[in-house]
Amino acid sequence: MRAAGLALVVCLGGACGGGAAHPCELGQDIACTGPAGCAGVQTCASDGSGYGPCRCATSDAGLDAPADDAAPTPDGAADGPGLPADAPATDAAVDAAADASPTGCPVEMVAVPLANLCVDRYEASPGTSGAAASIAGALPWTGVNWDEAQAACAAAGKRLCTGAEWSSACRGPAPGLRFPYGDTYDGNACNGHDHGVDAAVPTGSLSTCQGGYAGLYDLSGNVSEWTTACSSSFCNPSGGSFLDGQLALACGSAGFVMPTTRASSIGFRCCRAP
Repeated sequence: MRAAGLALVVCLGGACGGGAAHPCELGQDIACTGPAGCAGVQTCASDGSGYGPCRCATSDAGLDAPADDAAPTPDGAADGPGLPADAPATDAAVDAAADASPTGCPVEMVAVPLANLCVDRYEASPGTSGAAASIAGALPWTGVNWDEAQAACAAAGKRLCTGAEWSSACRGPAPGLRFPYGDTYDGNACNGHDHGVDAAVPTGSLSTCQGGYAGLYDLSGNVSEWTTACSSSFCNPSGGSFLDGQLALACGSAGFVMPTTRASSIGFRCCRAP
C-alpha cells in the first residue's frame, strides 16, 4: 500500500481503531481526542495489550509526559513484525549508562547513553547498493515499508533502532526532554505541521531540530521513523512528520500503521553497536 502521506498518532473517540485494544510498546503514548473534544493522550497498558482511555490534559505540562514515567518494556513483547523481543532497556539501565556512552561510532553516527549503541545522525537517504546512508542535505528515504527499511539498514551493516533506543536518543540524558530540543514546544524548531512546509526537507537543514544529543537531527518531525516497535500486525513509527502537530512530535509519541505501509511521510534511521 502506498500513500501520499500519513498523519500519525491521532485517535478519535478515546481509542484507536474504534475502541479495539491493540498491542503496543510500553513507554509510548499516542495523541487522542476525547469524547468532549479535548486534546489528550492514551498510554500503553502495563501489560502491553493496548492503549488505555484518552485522558484530557488540563495544562500543557500534562501532554506527552516523558516516557520515563512508564514501566520498562517486558520480556516477550513483540519487537518487529513476528520477531522476538530485544532485551528491555529499563530507566535504571539507561541512567547507569549515562556516564559511559559508547565509543567507536562511525562518523555518520552519534553515541547515545544506552550501552553499546550508535544512532545515525540523520534520517536515512538512499545509498549505494540498496544501503541506507546517513548524510546531511539529502531528502529522507520514504515510500519504504518496514521490511524494506530493515533491509536497507542491514545492507549498511546496521539495523533499525528499537522503540526504547529511539526514545532514549530523542530525549537525551535523564530525566529526559519532551522534545529533542527542549521541554517547551516550538512549532518552528522542527519540520512539523506548524512549520508550514507540508513536505519533507533535506536532512539536517534545520539547525534548531537537534538533540536529544548533539549531532542528532530531525528526531521530531520531517518524516516519521520506522523502529522495531511492532506487533504481529501493526508498527509504531516514532517522531511524527511534516503532517503532524505538537502531540505527535514529542519524543514519547508514536504512530500506529501496518508494517506494509509505504508513505511519503514515513522514513527511518539506523542503529548499531560500536
